[in-house]
Amino acid sequence: MSVWTQIAKWITKTFWPWFIKYAWPFIKEHVIEILSFVLKNLKEKLKEFISKKSEKNEEKAKQHSKVAKDNARNAKTDSEKEKWEAISNVWRDVAEMFRKENEGLKKRIDEIVSDSEKEAKESISNLELAVDFLDEKTMLTIGDKSKQLPGPKQNETDIDE
Repeated sequence: MSVWTQIAKWITKTFWPWFIKYAWPFIKEHVIEILSFVLKNLKEKLKEFISKKSEKNEEKAKQHSKVAKDNARNAKTDSEKEKWEAISNVWRDVAEMFRKENEGLKKRIDEIVSDSEKEAKESISNLELAVDFLDEKTMLTIGDKSKQLPGPKQNETDIDE
């Protein structure tokens, strides 16, 4: 039995159970923390992007409403005044629509990120790791995927997949 074989057997029989029991739960906690941090930053960037775009559209609509209101004040006839007041009201409604749409999009982003974070945390928490040593080969299994690990003098390309 080669030294590598003895080391691989020791790892799978002694070290790996210890790693799974003590180290892996600690590692999973940190992976979840990192994932939460990334998702929260992504959420804030998305909300900021949407807010800027929506606020710009809302401000343009308010400016159009103000111009129409000014035109109504300067109108020469009642019908012209009514026309400009109606246009001003429409632009004011459009500005309000942009504001409400912005609020709705922010809430939806919160929901999506919260759901995604919950699913990811659950997935990571339930992730199973295993190492097996079979026929002089060390196999790492994560969830439902397995990969043969190279020995000390093997390259990954030397392994049959």
